[in-house]
Amino acid sequence: MTADPIDIHVGSRVRLRRTLMGMSQEKLGHALGLTFQQVQKYEKGANRIGASNLFKISKALKVPVSFFFDGIENGEHAVEYLPDKDTVGRFHALLARVNTPVTDNFFEGVRIEAAHQKERWGDTHDYNKRDADWSALVTYLHGKAVKACYDGDNDKLLHHIITTSAALMHWHTSLNWKIEAVIPELLNIGLSYDQIKGEYPQFADRIEAFRKHVEAVG
Repeated sequence: MTADPIDIHVGSRVRLRRTLMGMSQEKLGHALGLTFQQVQKYEKGANRIGASNLFKISKALKVPVSFFFDGIENGEHAVEYLPDKDTVGRFHALLARVNTPVTDNFFEGVRIEAAHQKERWGDTHDYNKRDADWSALVTYLHGKAVKACYDGDNDKLLHHIITTSAALMHWHTSLNWKIEAVIPELLNIGLSYDQIKGEYPQFADRIEAFRKHVEAVG
């Protein structure tokens, strides 16, 4: 049976992103609860990636779901491409520079670091956290700042002050976030209400209330 061109395109985009991140097929498979052989079949387009797994892959690879469909709207399909080691090395060197916090200006540094954290982890990663998770993260980052202080390492101290403050900013944002804003988007990519509850168990009651409201208004 011939593989669908769209499945090949999506699989190639998965492979491209995974390679650029330096992630093995085994590690991606572990994040999905699959074997590396299944990931191989996904990347070759031999097996179609279901909506729920594509959503999980987007989280694991830290890109929006739309990344895997780039080019399809113009009738284009992916050409098999795997970046060489030199390209991957340059990518990671640039990423390291981008991810180095600005420390000489507190407000600018926190703004930039918060944007970098959001790019690395994505909104879903933040909104899945409970207050206990945020508290543990902030405590961990604060502990690194305290250690740097006792070690007399001023550069690391400034670095961890910025990263801790950026995490606090995201915690504050997550407290004001509304699950209702993303339910329609998740439904549009094929997730069911039960699957959305599985992704956001802390919002199960609100998701169910949203479903009942939609059914009531027709």
